[in-house]
Amino acid sequence: MGFTRYWEFESLDSDKFKDFSSICQTLIDSMKISLEDVTVNETQVRFNGVDEDGHETFNFSLNKNGLNFCKTQLKIYDDVVCACLYTAKLIFSDNIKINQDCDPSDDENIIKQVKSILRENKLNKILK
Repeated sequence: MGFTRYWEFESLDSDKFKDFSSICQTLIDSMKISLEDVTVNETQVRFNGVDEDGHETFNFSLNKNGLNFCKTQLKIYDDVVCACLYTAKLIFSDNIKINQDCDPSDDENIIKQVKSILRENKLNKILK
């Protein structure tokens, strides 16, 4: 058992995925949380925390449809996982379902940080 984030989709638009991965890279750079095994490209966003601050690798892939999950144990890199999944929901809207082992209100501070980063980087066109 442990804290887990889930996402599920049947198919995602590849052009929107490019926007998603680009924004995830901006979040990774801006959030200043140490990560390893970082891959961000047109088909995948992948990373983990470092050493004891890591757990399961977050691997969001354009080609990995169906139910996906990442058990983070609420370690610090979970903030970046949450930020990327929030961004995925903004970009892919009804084409993706996001869930987690907490009340969504528990993520409010991370969401505020993401919105601030998007505004600072003039990426706020995706905000509703």
